Amino acid sequence: MKIDERKGMRISLIILSWNGKLLLEANLPSVVTAVRACKLETEIIVVDNGSADGTQEFIKRHYPEVRLISLNSNKRFTGGNNAGANAAKGDLLVFLNNDVEVTAGFLGIQYGSSHSLRKRGCLYVR
Repeated sequence: MKIDERKGMRISLIILSWNGKLLLEANLPSVVTAVRACKLETEIIVVDNGSADGTQEFIKRHYPEVRLISLNSNKRFTGGNNAGANAAKGDLLVFLNNDVEVTAGFLGIQYGSSHSLRKRGCLYVR
């Protein structure tokens, strides 16, 4: 696929977290690096599911470029991810767990996969 075909494509990475500050400290840097390496318009959204471990303060202090959605209580997996999806601006939504470390080329692979599977509503990667 030519780079021109990707022009205008936006990706939203949505990371759900509940008391996952330590996991975000370990894994969010890889996501930020992947976004910086991506040639597409990309946003990172962390949905905090009512954490009490300092997750919100950590994101605000160390990752001001990350959109933080702060829920006042734990809306569980579906409610939290739906809050992220509703806030997302992307054409392609990529849901990541907070314990996932990605590689720098991850987003190009994701886009290529989703572009070739246009009729699918969801793409799952292990």
